[in-house]
Amino acid sequence: SVKRTGEQVRVAFVAPQDRAGLQLDLAEKRLVELSELSARSLTKEEKQEQSTKLTQEADESIAIAQKELLRLTKETPEKAVQVATQIKERATRSQEQAEKVASANVLLRLDETKSAALAVIVKEKEAAKVSDQEVTAHLEEAISELEERLARLESVHAAGFQGDNVQEAQKAQETLEDARASLVRNDFTIALVGITRTRDIILAGERSVATSGDAATDGLQ
Repeated sequence: SVKRTGEQVRVAFVAPQDRAGLQLDLAEKRLVELSELSARSLTKEEKQEQSTKLTQEADESIAIAQKELLRLTKETPEKAVQVATQIKERATRSQEQAEKVASANVLLRLDETKSAALAVIVKEKEAAKVSDQEVTAHLEEAISELEERLARLESVHAAGFQGDNVQEAQKAQETLEDARASLVRNDFTIALVGITRTRDIILAGERSVATSGDAATDGLQ
């Protein structure tokens, strides 16, 4: 409780442009604590209670980070892109931690946060005077990440892309190819739309795999 109080004091006095990043730092701390639960001398019920609490706190911190980024975008868009870039980096780091504790809800929230940050970078590039090369790099990184996730899904013999859903995998791949082609034309808005559509397809596949109970889903880890 003392640690939580100290964190709240930090949140209250941090500069507006640092609030989103601080919230993601707090979320990562909760995920680290979650990974350390197994080594603590607690009963099964106590561990379950702590696990639920830590996951909820991490999820809430990430949600607040999203809201702070959107607020900053409305108030000072010229600063929002720099913050969005930092948010992307922190969210990626937290995703790695969340994967270790298999926190699906937190992973989804982090994915949403990265998507929101990417949208800010594209939409506010003029206000922030960000070069086309920088925006291209961010979008290319997003496309590459989605290609890796799509490849993992296609390699898993589970509910993700079986039967009729094979068409969804093909659609995702084609959409990513179109998004990459848009980058060549510096048509960043079209590329962002393609990335967003592909992410939705992949998320649906990942949810199907997660709920299928197929042993082969270990390939997603």
